[in-house]
Amino acid sequence: MLPRNYLWLFAAPNGQVFHAGPEANARYFSTNGTGSWGGTAFPHLNGETPGYGTAVLYGRGKILAVGGGRAAAEKIDLTVASPAWSSAGTMSASRDNQSATLLPDGAVLVTDGSSLNITDDYPAVLEAELWTPPGLPLPSGTGTAGPTGHWTMLAPAQVPRLYHSTAVLLPDGRVLTTGGGQGGNYADHRDYEVFSPPYLFKGARPTISAAPVAVKYGQNFTVTTPNTIQKVRWIRLGSATHANDMNQRLNELTFTQSGSTLTITPPVVNDCPPGHYMLFVLDAAGVPSEAKIIAIDNTGCATPVNLTLTVSPQGSTTGCTTTRTFTATGNNLVTSSIRWSINGIHQPGGDGLTAISLTQGLNYPYTWQHQVSVTALYQCGTYTGNATTTQQVISYFPNRQPE
Repeated sequence: MLPRNYLWLFAAPNGQVFHAGPEANARYFSTNGTGSWGGTAFPHLNGETPGYGTAVLYGRGKILAVGGGRAAAEKIDLTVASPAWSSAGTMSASRDNQSATLLPDGAVLVTDGSSLNITDDYPAVLEAELWTPPGLPLPSGTGTAGPTGHWTMLAPAQVPRLYHSTAVLLPDGRVLTTGGGQGGNYADHRDYEVFSPPYLFKGARPTISAAPVAVKYGQNFTVTTPNTIQKVRWIRLGSATHANDMNQRLNELTFTQSGSTLTITPPVVNDCPPGHYMLFVLDAAGVPSEAKIIAIDNTGCATPVNLTLTVSPQGSTTGCTTTRTFTATGNNLVTSSIRWSINGIHQPGGDGLTAISLTQGLNYPYTWQHQVSVTALYQCGTYTGNATTTQQVISYFPNRQPE
């Protein structure tokens, strides 16, 4: 077997690598020993070789293949006893060098590409199309997708994007599209557009109050949210080139909710290779939160990273001054890294201290205001980061008379 450029390679649930295309026959590759190709072929529909198409892993062992000069799409489920490619419906137009981006509601957004070739802006396909996998709610909010999934036409792009273009999911749930061009006599598009999927027009979004920066396989972790949550999904950070983004994959995570706390079970390594993922929580309307980026490997920690600043009460209001104490608390903090600032000015005497004191007093007009900030590094397994929190503190002296 001699694969061509821009392979579609996916870590499969059985621990092997699935070479999904763009050859006519998909195959497994075993990484044991010196490696070997599997003997079983999984032929694409009609024996096609969809070069300059793309594929995405939209669920556990589930792959969608689109484009490559075709309007027809196909899918395969590697978790069933006898995997085989089957129809995933038909797009409005054939596409070459398009992009396919996983979305947190489980759908796949297909953008850009050309209906004839991969380099000329004409005839570019500007309209975005959304594929809803079987059984998931349609973007209209009425019904669910059938056995082949469902394609929905969405808003067109303003700029043609073909060869060397890219599209990636952003943590806020939008999709960045950029690039396109080959130099020479072809137009190079050095600008970008941002696409807002339908779920961003369905009302208020749930929020994530706190989440860990890194978690371990086999160890539950917690996330806090003020909302009632229906789904928890994470999507691996994108890394797209030449219409391919093999890095992205979607995992549906099992969880329980007790009040504002979600207890989440991470996937196993075969379904979720080590790396960074965008964690989204979704409400009953399918609206996702903004993501928290979480790393998973064998060294992470499951406690949310947070940095909280508490302020002691003012105490007496009869005098001219008062002393307030500011205390920094949090999980996984590196105490020696703590730095305090007051009104934007670094307070070196507080370096490495979890608490500092500030005496407030004034002449007129009876109040005293300070902006107090604390910054600290956190460490979670092999991962480090930076956290900052700020509070505006006011002391009030009602009996103080101006001088």
